[in-house]
Amino acid sequence: MASMLRTYLPLREKGDFDGEGSDGVDYDVIVIGAGIMGSCTSWFLSSQGKKVLLLEQFPIPHSRGSSHGHSRIIRSAYSEKHFNNIMPDAFQMWKEIEKKSGESLILNTGLLCISRPPCRESELILDNMMKLCPEHTEVLEFQTFERRFPMLKYPKNINVILDKSAGVIRADRAMHAVQTLFKQSGGIIHDSCPVVNIWPGRIVTVVTSKGSFRTSSVVVCAGPWTNKVLHHLELVLPLKPLRISTCYWKEKEAYKGQYSAQQGFPCLLDYNYHSLNDVYGLPSLEYPGMAKICFHDSEECDADQRELNSKTWDVEIVSDFIRDHCPGLNNSPAIVETCIYTKTPDSTFILDRHPKYRNIIIGAGFSGTGFKMGPVIGKILGEMVLDIHPSHDLTPFHLSRFGLTNVMKSQL
Repeated sequence: MASMLRTYLPLREKGDFDGEGSDGVDYDVIVIGAGIMGSCTSWFLSSQGKKVLLLEQFPIPHSRGSSHGHSRIIRSAYSEKHFNNIMPDAFQMWKEIEKKSGESLILNTGLLCISRPPCRESELILDNMMKLCPEHTEVLEFQTFERRFPMLKYPKNINVILDKSAGVIRADRAMHAVQTLFKQSGGIIHDSCPVVNIWPGRIVTVVTSKGSFRTSSVVVCAGPWTNKVLHHLELVLPLKPLRISTCYWKEKEAYKGQYSAQQGFPCLLDYNYHSLNDVYGLPSLEYPGMAKICFHDSEECDADQRELNSKTWDVEIVSDFIRDHCPGLNNSPAIVETCIYTKTPDSTFILDRHPKYRNIIIGAGFSGTGFKMGPVIGKILGEMVLDIHPSHDLTPFHLSRFGLTNVMKSQL
């Protein structure tokens, strides 16, 4: 298979917006936000020969946003076809990153998709999987499920789909690998460097705490701070930052080791344990003897003041789940950490140009889904900068689905 990081020939000259050249530009592209999306975008563009500056408001590494921590799930199983279509590209690009960096980033564990019928999402997942990757798909009869996963306790009236392609991305290693490749390709990172203002135009001036920089294009990948960046550009997006409790549950002595990947414990998604959202889990990895099991929802928060949120109802839901389905785990969390998910109303990304300033490109709303797709999203955003035909259909990700009258907000 040809490399996904092939060199593209842009349809226009570098920095040529409406006839103006790139004279006086400090960088071809400035990317705002050094999470996984911003880092992948920056590396893709630098690999295409562009001079790229990656800006991060906090010191690198940090745990304030959405890309920190040791682990994320990677999977093929989605009910949304646009996500299904992205994942083969994502798996291939992660393999390339592993090869180029010399790092082992993905641990194959499989993923159990568990539901109680009727469950429309489970039906869509099975339909999509059987059409797109039947070789990775196994429907488990209850007796098979019970025999292969004795550390899980469920009633017989469940549906179980095993995504054999799935596993765990070692998130912190992946972030470091991508940023290292970016720097090796000539990219520059300024951390502890918040954006103070943005002056749009054919040449954009980005004002930061470390000075001002002129560029032909800007890509905004600022996670829960996206609207704080975009308010300089007369745009407010329908984004909802959530303070997610990342919970680790200690194994009971009699079950020691059974919730590890080495003993066959997979990733899991229980789609309708609770009416609000799904419960997801990963085998013990970052903390030996502690499985990572969390609820995919929580309270809305201000990313700069997330510590003020003291609600625990999301942890209580997972505690009930542990009691009901994981007999080998203590149902009080041993460790609770925090991650911020940024969701759109339809839980699908925004990948689009600013409706007024076409050389400003936005990637936002990645929620907990985005990390695994980071290299592909970075490639897509880079393709938008280069003005070339995108490698994936962007229709599901356009701003227009929200209605521009609902997102534009004059700052004049």
